[in-house]
Amino acid sequence: MPQEIALKGEKELCNIFEVTGHGQLIDVFSAENDSLSEPDLIKLHLWKTARYTIEGPLMLGAAISGTSEKLNDLSHFGNLLGVAFQLHDDILGIFGDEKKTGKSIKSDINEGKKTMLVLKAIEFGSDEQADFIRRSIRSGSVTDAEFDRVKKIMVDTGSLDYSRKLADRFVERAKKYLGRVRGNEEIKSVIGEFSDYLISRDS
Repeated sequence: MPQEIALKGEKELCNIFEVTGHGQLIDVFSAENDSLSEPDLIKLHLWKTARYTIEGPLMLGAAISGTSEKLNDLSHFGNLLGVAFQLHDDILGIFGDEKKTGKSIKSDINEGKKTMLVLKAIEFGSDEQADFIRRSIRSGSVTDAEFDRVKKIMVDTGSLDYSRKLADRFVERAKKYLGRVRGNEEIKSVIGEFSDYLISRDS
C-alpha cells in the first residue's frame, strides 16, 4: 500500500477513536444530566455509535481504497444509519428477547441509560409517569413489576412508537444519500437492504 494512502487511513482511524472517545464521555455523564435533550442524544449517537460502527468504517475503507471521490454523501449515509441503528438497539434493549439479544432487558434501566425511549416517556407522560421513569433509572435495581410499568409507560405515552418512527425516518434519509453515492448499483442495493435490516432485526 502506498505510504500516502496508509497515512490517510491512519489519520481516519485516529479520528474515529477520538470522536468515539468524546461520545463515550458524554454517554458516561448523561445518566446524571437531567437536561439531556433529543438533539443532545442524537449528537451522542453520532459521535459514539455512528462514527465507530458505520460511518467511520465506511470512511476508513474509502480512505485506504485510494479513491479521489468526494465522500460527503457516504459520510451522511453512515451517520444517519448509525443513529437509526442505535435507536433500534435501545428499543431491543428494553423490548427485545434476552435469549436473542444476549443481555438483560433491565440493564439499560438499571444503568440509568438515557435513551430516546426514556426521554420521550418523560416528555410525553403525566407528572406521575415522568417521576416514575426518573426514579426507575436512578434506582439501580428495578423489580420485575417496576420494569413492566416502565415498559407500559413507554407504550402508553407513545414513546416506543416515536422511537420506532424516528429510526425509520433516519434510515429513509440515509438511503437518499446512498442513492447519490457513485458506485456499483448492485452493491448499493444490497447496502440499502442491509439498512432496512438494521431496524428490523431482533438481536
